[in-house]
Amino acid sequence: HPFHQDAAVHKWPMLGAGRALAAWAEAGPHVLMTGHLHAWRVEPFLDRRGDGRALQIHCGTSTSTRRRGTPNDFALIAVSRAQIEITRHAGVPGEGFRATGTVAYAASPAGWVLA
Repeated sequence: HPFHQDAAVHKWPMLGAGRALAAWAEAGPHVLMTGHLHAWRVEPFLDRRGDGRALQIHCGTSTSTRRRGTPNDFALIAVSRAQIEITRHAGVPGEGFRATGTVAYAASPAGWVLA
């Protein structure tokens, strides 16, 4: 479940989300992977203790029949010491999954920045 979502989503965050986000900000995670909203989203979003922001990778679903107008999808994530690359694969009816785009972020003292 996501711990952060944009204003267009008409669902309450999961119980305890605020406390969890505060604890994670203190602990300093680099990446949080979430799902459940059937929507693709990759963004820096959580201020970390003293060194930038954490990156949220939010995928929809790869197998649900309740797609809510969006294709099923999944992410392939390639990580190196200084960069993370996320490739979305979306389902095409009758054809399987295809790579539909890649976004890359580089680590910087301010947090993740588009590479």
